[in-house]
Amino acid sequence: MYRCRCNGIIYIIPVIIVFIYTYSYFFGHLRSASVEDHIINDMDGSIISRLKVSLNESDVEKDDSFVSAVLVMAAKRDKALQNHLEQLVRLRPSSKKFPIIISQDGSNFSVSRVASHFVQSYNNVSYMHHKGDDEPRALSKNYAYIAEHYHWALDKLFNETKYDFVIITEDDLDIANDFFSYFEWGKQVLVADQTVWCISAWNDNGLPSLVNSDSAAKIWRTDFFPGLGWMLTRELWMELSPKFPKIYWDDWMRTKEVRGDRSCLRPEMSRTAHNMKLAGKGSSGGLYKAFLSNIAVSSTAVDFSLLPYENMLKMIMIENFSKPYAIACLLVLRPSILHTSTHPSHTG
Repeated sequence: MYRCRCNGIIYIIPVIIVFIYTYSYFFGHLRSASVEDHIINDMDGSIISRLKVSLNESDVEKDDSFVSAVLVMAAKRDKALQNHLEQLVRLRPSSKKFPIIISQDGSNFSVSRVASHFVQSYNNVSYMHHKGDDEPRALSKNYAYIAEHYHWALDKLFNETKYDFVIITEDDLDIANDFFSYFEWGKQVLVADQTVWCISAWNDNGLPSLVNSDSAAKIWRTDFFPGLGWMLTRELWMELSPKFPKIYWDDWMRTKEVRGDRSCLRPEMSRTAHNMKLAGKGSSGGLYKAFLSNIAVSSTAVDFSLLPYENMLKMIMIENFSKPYAIACLLVLRPSILHTSTHPSHTG
């Protein structure tokens, strides 16, 4: 009986075709990813040298006192990061005065790709990479990794660049139209008054029922550290860095031992908002979802350059507060008046 010797070949041909297709598909994607990784790694290696050089180039203000770097803290939320960066590059009045530095914790590829796009597409946008652990973490470990990233990023920025002022933002934030105007104005107070140690764009008591939406230009001094979009100086970081905690850094900032007798500035109407839709629950695990998403954000663009910053200096505020009381008349009430009551039991 004749037996066809090509049967084995016929059966193996489909297997070879499938293998070749799978090989090409897999290694084609692998090559694409490796090229992108190479771009990110190149940026990681050159970020600080690029920042140093840029300070001496024409695309950045020569006078460092005019420059406020924007440090964007990011980890795994690529869509939130893209939204936040789009707002920053659209609203910043000058890339020379507000260079943006993206600091990524961990190795989420989608986040790296977003960072790569903005670095290559916009002036004065840079990237640095903190190789944190990407494994799932318990909530307490999450807070520890956040503190570690903050410490690393601020150390790297202040120790290896010439920037004296940094605005710290996070990838889950939306910003108001006058965000940069507010910080540029607030920086003047930060320089002039040693009793002010930070400028914050956030009002923790900013629920609609607790704020006056007609007072968008109103600014307060507060003993409570607000965070969520805030400015600090090189001098302050040199003080904080050696003792920066390993966990719950923002609660640590609120302690009397750290704050001393200093205050932060914060607005009546917040200039930042938590984007719950794109960023999700955040490190709170949803605990503050209802609260954070309901904070009222200013829809009025205030030109803060028209407001005198001197009114926020402690010495001026005390003077303005004391004037009405200095000219007030002392009112002495007779005991009979003090004990007068309109309660029914006293009216007969």
